[in-house]
Amino acid sequence: MQGPIHVKSEIGPLQKVLLHRPGRELEYLVPDALERLLFDDIPYLHGAQQEHDRFVQLLRENGTEVVFLEDLTAEAIETDDPVRDAFIDAVISGAGALAEYYRPELTEYLKSICLLYTSPSPRDKRQSR
Repeated sequence: MQGPIHVKSEIGPLQKVLLHRPGRELEYLVPDALERLLFDDIPYLHGAQQEHDRFVQLLRENGTEVVFLEDLTAEAIETDDPVRDAFIDAVISGAGALAEYYRPELTEYLKSICLLYTSPSPRDKRQSR
């Protein structure tokens, strides 16, 4: 039986890959971080998303199963209350002192919006066309 990650070859065909589609986080990059993140310049969000979508298309055309991080996260949050609670706790803990101060309110808010992430994404609607 295979474990969750089973790599037999570094050069064989890629069977499955976990990806994150570029999002608004690109708009918050600062020039000092670009070199560390291997960017020559601040990336253009729309262009990065188009390139990413084409990359996903090429992977699929070559038989690779593409799994998106946000979809797996939404699935875990939707189906497992302890996982959802741990995820929300980690988000608030990682956000700093101000978030800690508002922990009860943030916890309630984040739990209420978790349902938004379980509905079909705009990417799913584009792919079904």
